[in-house]
Amino acid sequence: FRDLQIVGMDSGEVPSFELTAPNGAQYSSQSLVGQQPFVTVFFATWCDYCQVELKAMQAALAKTGPMRIIPVSVDGPETWSKVPSYLASFGIHDSAVRASDYPRFSASYDPFDTVPLLVIVGRHGGLVDCLVGYDPAHAERLVASLHRARDVNADTRLQITATF
Repeated sequence: FRDLQIVGMDSGEVPSFELTAPNGAQYSSQSLVGQQPFVTVFFATWCDYCQVELKAMQAALAKTGPMRIIPVSVDGPETWSKVPSYLASFGIHDSAVRASDYPRFSASYDPFDTVPLLVIVGRHGGLVDCLVGYDPAHAERLVASLHRARDVNADTRLQITATF
């Protein structure tokens, strides 16, 4: 972890990753960066604030159109079986990755080790926004950030300050 790159600590691309969900689904920064925007969502099925934030994300995506989601669950073995149906209840059908299986990725994308956390990455591979915790103001901000993530190109670097 000595050379750990944390999302948003510079104006370059987000840290690279290769992730495999327990069911075999794969997520790769190499296939996403420069191709399409994406949202990395850290959540837990037992987190009440996660439910509210995921509902806000579902509503935002209904306004902005679908986007690649990388769900990252902090659920342990005792609640892992609930993850697929939990995500489906918010219209997320992408396979979840276990945060515990990828500690370096988790530390890079969720250095606060908190849920909920949404990291919105533009098509250009740079951080567009980071929403930590739940705040009712996230609803409007999320819609605007999803639009920006689609609109930025490889030559555009945004400087967005996350509210914590």
